[in-house]
Amino acid sequence: MQPIFSVLLKEKGIHILLMGTSGGLVEPTDLVLLVIHVVDVCDLNNMLGKTDYSAAKHKQQSMIFVDVRSPGVRIKRSLLVFGFDDAPHGHAEVSFKNVCVPASNILLGEGHGFEIAQGRLGPGRLHHCMRLIGAAEHGMQMMAHRELSRKVFGMFITEHGSFLADVAKVIAI
Repeated sequence: MQPIFSVLLKEKGIHILLMGTSGGLVEPTDLVLLVIHVVDVCDLNNMLGKTDYSAAKHKQQSMIFVDVRSPGVRIKRSLLVFGFDDAPHGHAEVSFKNVCVPASNILLGEGHGFEIAQGRLGPGRLHHCMRLIGAAEHGMQMMAHRELSRKVFGMFITEHGSFLADVAKVIAI
């Protein structure tokens, strides 16, 4: 395999040449880009990709800023997050075809992408956990509303023992 970022010498300095597609949908001549962030709301986005397959596993990735208005950048589609359409936020599938980016756009230097990603993941984990807790709470509220507004065999569903047992099982998990 070849690295995602190829160093290309240009007359006005060193640039990075990006080729590939994010999201794992790969054309035969492309390479896979691992992560690309919000596209629709920003002109400058950070991208994580493999730059050195021979380095230690935690030193194979680099993070680089990419201007999405650059020639060769194509935003294919927004992706779902936890099954929700998060547009214009979230992630997108993006393809790169001969996109030149200044080498100075690499963050912290080559091989530090994993380090940067881990530093960002802590707050991200908390954010996504809170989103899931909110989704679960919303589900419980919808269930309670339904069970308090619907009668079966002349009683509200909440008055049936089987309902209380089912709720107890959910809470115990």
